[in-house]
Amino acid sequence: MIVLDTDVLIFFLKGKKEISKNIIQIFQSSQRLGLSIISLAEIYEGIFSDEKQSQQKQKKLESFLKFVEILDFDKNAAQIFGKIRGVLRKKNKIIDNCDLMIASTCICNNFLFYTGNQKHFNQIPGLVLY
Repeated sequence: MIVLDTDVLIFFLKGKKEISKNIIQIFQSSQRLGLSIISLAEIYEGIFSDEKQSQQKQKKLESFLKFVEILDFDKNAAQIFGKIRGVLRKKNKIIDNCDLMIASTCICNNFLFYTGNQKHFNQIPGLVLY
């Protein structure tokens, strides 16, 4: 499975051609697409902060979500989160909790992670980027 980062989904919903092309290729390759429940919450925050277009954006998101598996943050992901956060804290490399929760979900399930922010996520041991 390939898990989309929040930024990738935002770019897709905005119609960014390169991202849209990549996601279409993923669908055509029969790979499953996933989205962390954490990313979904971040996307909803963005949608509802734009009152003028929130209904239109929400409809577009809901249409896309029919093709994606929503991944919960569970006990196994929480354990990996704690372990990695401790390692990064010792190195004085703190990463946003939401980002680390999303990455931990990918790591514990051996999923690939598709992000536009590879430099940021490269710091996370065990995370395989798409």
